Amino acid sequence: MRLREAASLYRRAKHGGRIKQCGTLADLIRSIASTTENIGGIAFGIGSSLFYYLFFKARYIPRVISALGLVASVIWTTLYFVGLIFPEHRTVFEYICFPPMALAEVVTGFYLVLFAVATKPMTVTSSASSTVRL
Repeated sequence: MRLREAASLYRRAKHGGRIKQCGTLADLIRSIASTTENIGGIAFGIGSSLFYYLFFKARYIPRVISALGLVASVIWTTLYFVGLIFPEHRTVFEYICFPPMALAEVVTGFYLVLFAVATKPMTVTSSASSTVRL
């Protein structure tokens, strides 16, 4: 429905040259862009939740860090979903969801860079009693 409205407004504004219709078209495009951003934020939040859930279950990083990331991802997803319903409060939602997610991402990144990279060569022993260095 919105795409048809946009096309109709564009045609009328192009032929009629009315400023009001151009303003309406611009408002429609802004609302479509905002909705698209919210949908992308929801997809990012779901992916991030899965990422931190797997870290939590695998214990590859400390559970405190993965729990922080999981909570931040759930907050992120929830607030972007609520942003679809209440777009006028977008700025408030950003101030709520950005700091925990930023903290979780930065702490996880530093932990993985500093502690989770294997620096010693790993040896694998097979049943044929030959040792392979990786």
